[in-house]
Amino acid sequence: MVKRTGEDRIWTLANIITMSRMVGTLPLFYYLVTHQWRVAFWVFFVVAITDKLDGLAARLFSERTALGARLDPMVDYFMLGFITLGVLWTGPWWFRGVVVAASIRLLVMSRLVAQRRARGLPDLDVNHDGKVAMVAICFSLASFMLYQGGADRLFLGMGIGFIIVWAYFGLTSWRDYRAATGG
Repeated sequence: MVKRTGEDRIWTLANIITMSRMVGTLPLFYYLVTHQWRVAFWVFFVVAITDKLDGLAARLFSERTALGARLDPMVDYFMLGFITLGVLWTGPWWFRGVVVAASIRLLVMSRLVAQRRARGLPDLDVNHDGKVAMVAICFSLASFMLYQGGADRLFLGMGIGFIIVWAYFGLTSWRDYRAATGG
Protein backbone atom coordinates (compact mmCIF):
# COMPACT_ATOMS: atom_id res chain seq x y z
CA MET A 1 0.00 0.00 0.00
CA VAL A 2 1.31 3.41 -0.99
CA LYS A 3 1.13 6.06 1.72
CA ARG A 4 -0.38 9.36 0.59
CA THR A 5 1.62 12.43 1.45
CA GLY A 6 1.20 16.18 1.17
CA GLU A 7 -0.70 17.49 -1.79
CA ASP A 8 -2.63 14.32 -2.73
CA ARG A 9 -4.05 13.47 0.71
CA ILE A 10 -7.85 13.55 0.98
CA TRP A 11 -8.77 12.72 4.58
CA THR A 12 -7.10 15.52 6.48
CA LEU A 13 -8.64 17.35 9.42
CA ALA A 14 -8.84 20.53 7.33
CA ASN A 15 -10.71 18.78 4.49
CA ILE A 16 -13.09 17.07 6.92
CA ILE A 17 -13.89 20.45 8.52
CA THR A 18 -14.53 21.91 5.06
CA MET A 19 -16.85 19.04 4.16
CA SER A 20 -18.73 19.51 7.45
CA ARG A 21 -19.40 23.12 6.39
CA MET A 22 -21.05 21.85 3.23
CA VAL A 23 -23.19 19.38 5.17
CA GLY A 24 -24.10 22.06 7.75
CA THR A 25 -25.37 24.33 5.00
CA LEU A 26 -28.39 22.11 4.34
CA PRO A 27 -29.97 22.44 7.81
CA LEU A 28 -29.16 26.16 7.69
CA PHE A 29 -31.23 26.47 4.52
CA TYR A 30 -34.06 24.50 6.14
CA TYR A 31 -34.12 26.75 9.21
CA LEU A 32 -34.08 29.87 7.04
CA VAL A 33 -37.03 28.84 4.88
CA THR A 34 -39.05 27.61 7.88
CA HIS A 35 -38.45 30.92 9.70
CA GLN A 36 -36.64 29.32 12.64
CA TRP A 37 -34.39 32.35 12.86
CA ARG A 38 -32.62 31.73 16.15
CA VAL A 39 -31.74 28.16 15.22
CA ALA A 40 -30.65 29.40 11.77
CA PHE A 41 -28.40 31.96 13.47
CA TRP A 42 -26.63 29.32 15.58
CA VAL A 43 -26.23 26.91 12.67
CA PHE A 44 -24.86 29.79 10.57
CA PHE A 45 -22.49 30.71 13.41
CA VAL A 46 -21.09 27.17 13.62
CA VAL A 47 -20.88 26.79 9.84
CA ALA A 48 -19.14 30.17 9.49
CA ILE A 49 -16.60 29.27 12.18
CA THR A 50 -15.62 26.16 10.23
CA ASP A 51 -14.52 28.44 7.38
CA LYS A 52 -11.80 29.79 9.63
CA LEU A 53 -11.04 26.49 11.36
CA ASP A 54 -10.26 24.57 8.16
CA GLY A 55 -7.56 27.04 7.16
CA LEU A 56 -6.17 27.09 10.68
CA ALA A 57 -6.02 23.26 10.77
CA ALA A 58 -4.31 23.17 7.36
CA ARG A 59 -1.61 25.57 8.53
CA LEU A 60 -1.24 24.21 12.06
CA PHE A 61 -0.90 20.55 11.02
CA SER A 62 0.81 21.23 7.66
CA GLU A 63 -2.17 19.70 5.85
CA ARG A 64 -2.39 21.93 2.82
CA THR A 65 -3.67 19.80 -0.04
CA ALA A 66 -4.66 20.30 -3.65
CA LEU A 67 -8.17 19.06 -2.78
CA GLY A 68 -8.46 21.54 0.10
CA ALA A 69 -7.37 24.43 -2.11
CA ARG A 70 -10.20 23.62 -4.54
CA LEU A 71 -12.78 22.37 -2.04
CA ASP A 72 -12.74 25.35 0.33
CA PRO A 73 -13.86 28.01 -2.18
CA MET A 74 -16.30 25.56 -3.79
CA VAL A 75 -17.97 24.94 -0.42
CA ASP A 76 -18.03 28.72 0.20
CA TYR A 77 -20.01 29.15 -3.03
CA PHE A 78 -22.27 26.25 -2.10
CA MET A 79 -22.97 27.82 1.30
CA LEU A 80 -23.51 31.28 -0.14
CA GLY A 81 -25.84 29.85 -2.79
CA PHE A 82 -28.06 28.15 -0.24
CA ILE A 83 -28.06 31.19 2.05
CA THR A 84 -29.00 33.34 -0.95
CA LEU A 85 -31.85 31.00 -1.82
CA GLY A 86 -33.04 30.96 1.80
CA VAL A 87 -33.01 34.74 2.10
CA LEU A 88 -34.63 35.21 -1.32
CA TRP A 89 -37.37 32.88 -0.17
CA THR A 90 -38.02 34.55 3.18
CA GLY A 91 -36.28 37.89 3.57
CA PRO A 92 -37.55 41.44 3.11
CA TRP A 93 -37.01 43.02 -0.32
CA TRP A 94 -34.12 45.27 0.74
CA PHE A 95 -32.18 42.41 2.30
CA ARG A 96 -32.77 40.24 -0.74
CA GLY A 97 -31.07 42.92 -2.80
CA VAL A 98 -28.04 42.98 -0.50
CA VAL A 99 -27.62 39.21 -0.60
CA VAL A 100 -28.00 39.11 -4.39
CA ALA A 101 -25.41 41.91 -4.74
CA ALA A 102 -22.97 40.03 -2.49
CA SER A 103 -23.51 36.84 -4.48
CA ILE A 104 -23.01 38.59 -7.81
CA ARG A 105 -19.83 40.27 -6.58
CA LEU A 106 -18.43 36.94 -5.41
CA LEU A 107 -19.29 35.22 -8.68
CA VAL A 108 -17.80 38.03 -10.78
CA MET A 109 -14.60 38.02 -8.75
CA SER A 110 -14.30 34.23 -8.99
CA ARG A 111 -14.81 34.43 -12.75
CA LEU A 112 -12.06 37.04 -13.05
CA VAL A 113 -9.69 34.88 -11.00
CA ALA A 114 -10.50 31.88 -13.23
CA GLN A 115 -9.74 33.97 -16.33
CA ARG A 116 -6.38 34.98 -14.86
CA ARG A 117 -5.54 31.34 -14.17
CA ALA A 118 -6.59 30.31 -17.69
CA ARG A 119 -4.19 32.91 -19.14
CA GLY A 120 -1.38 31.61 -16.93
CA LEU A 121 -1.29 34.74 -14.78
CA PRO A 122 -0.51 34.37 -11.07
CA ASP A 123 -3.27 34.58 -8.49
CA LEU A 124 -3.65 37.88 -6.73
CA ASP A 125 -2.84 38.06 -3.06
CA VAL A 126 -5.78 37.80 -0.71
CA ASN A 127 -7.01 41.34 -0.22
CA HIS A 128 -7.65 42.67 3.29
CA ASP A 129 -10.58 44.78 2.10
CA GLY A 130 -12.15 41.73 0.45
CA LYS A 131 -11.85 39.76 3.70
CA VAL A 132 -13.42 42.63 5.68
CA ALA A 133 -16.25 42.82 3.13
CA MET A 134 -16.96 39.09 3.49
CA VAL A 135 -16.95 39.28 7.30
CA ALA A 136 -19.28 42.28 7.14
CA ILE A 137 -21.82 40.48 4.96
CA CYS A 138 -21.67 37.47 7.30
CA PHE A 139 -22.34 39.71 10.32
CA SER A 140 -25.13 41.36 8.38
CA LEU A 141 -26.73 37.96 7.76
CA ALA A 142 -26.36 37.02 11.43
CA SER A 143 -27.88 40.33 12.57
CA PHE A 144 -30.78 39.87 10.18
CA MET A 145 -31.46 36.36 11.52
CA LEU A 146 -31.40 37.57 15.12
CA TYR A 147 -33.71 40.48 14.30
CA GLN A 148 -36.16 38.22 12.45
CA GLY A 149 -36.05 35.88 15.45
CA GLY A 150 -37.46 38.61 17.69
CA ALA A 151 -34.30 40.28 18.90
CA ASP A 152 -34.13 44.01 19.51
CA ARG A 153 -34.16 46.51 16.63
CA LEU A 154 -30.53 47.14 17.46
CA PHE A 155 -29.72 43.99 15.47
CA LEU A 156 -31.49 45.41 12.43
CA GLY A 157 -29.41 48.57 12.77
CA MET A 158 -26.25 46.51 13.15
CA GLY A 159 -27.16 44.55 10.03
CA ILE A 160 -27.60 47.74 8.04
CA GLY A 161 -24.31 49.05 9.41
CA PHE A 162 -22.50 45.91 8.35
CA ILE A 163 -24.07 46.23 4.88
CA ILE A 164 -22.59 49.73 4.60
CA VAL A 165 -19.18 48.39 5.67
CA TRP A 166 -19.53 45.56 3.13
CA ALA A 167 -20.37 48.02 0.36
CA TYR A 168 -17.40 50.27 1.15
CA PHE A 169 -14.81 47.52 1.47
CA GLY A 170 -16.32 45.57 -1.42
CA LEU A 171 -15.89 48.60 -3.68
CA THR A 172 -12.33 49.28 -2.51
CA SER A 173 -11.30 45.65 -3.04
CA TRP A 174 -12.85 45.81 -6.54
CA ARG A 175 -10.90 49.03 -7.23
CA ASP A 176 -7.67 47.39 -6.01
CA TYR A 177 -8.31 44.31 -8.16
CA ARG A 178 -8.90 46.44 -11.24
CA ALA A 179 -5.70 48.39 -10.55
CA ALA A 180 -3.68 45.17 -10.09
CA THR A 181 -4.98 43.64 -13.32
CA GLY A 182 -4.74 46.78 -15.40
CA GLY A 183 -8.49 46.75 -16.04
